[in-house]
Amino acid sequence: MKLKLNSAITMVALVITIVILLILAGVTLTMLLGDNGLLNKTRVSVDKYQEKALEENLMLEQAEITMSDASSGNSKLNSIFLKCYPVGSIYMSGNNVNPEEIWGGKWERYAQGQVLVGVNEEDADFATAGKKGVEKTHTLTINEMPSHNHSISVISGSSVMHYGIDGHTSR
Repeated sequence: MKLKLNSAITMVALVITIVILLILAGVTLTMLLGDNGLLNKTRVSVDKYQEKALEENLMLEQAEITMSDASSGNSKLNSIFLKCYPVGSIYMSGNNVNPEEIWGGKWERYAQGQVLVGVNEEDADFATAGKKGVEKTHTLTINEMPSHNHSISVISGSSVMHYGIDGHTSR
């Protein structure tokens, strides 16, 4: 009788194990294949990625067209740019490209090899716009030199003599 009881318990445990495995398999398949499953979410993500990639390519093509229109002087971008930089404005760029090639119109270089100086109404030397300056080289005049002294020390044996520019000596 004990053997039959053990066999029955083993059989019940086996059935319970199989039922649990079937439930787990069902849950796994649902998570993998269901509407909200992993495969469906992957498919949706790939579709969204491809859609955004197409949108980005379209935007890049539009920007390219806009830039080519701007360089021929026919676009809204050119108009906006020229409102920001009307005639008389100074356009500064780190690129060695003539603005005419990008924005159209007629441009000329200003203050080549010089530095622009900002307006300062409180300083008569800089109170008006259009100042430019700075010399590539400059020799100081006596009035431009800062106050300073020259001296030399001479050591002879155990004594030291200090000579200043004015000829005075000291020990």
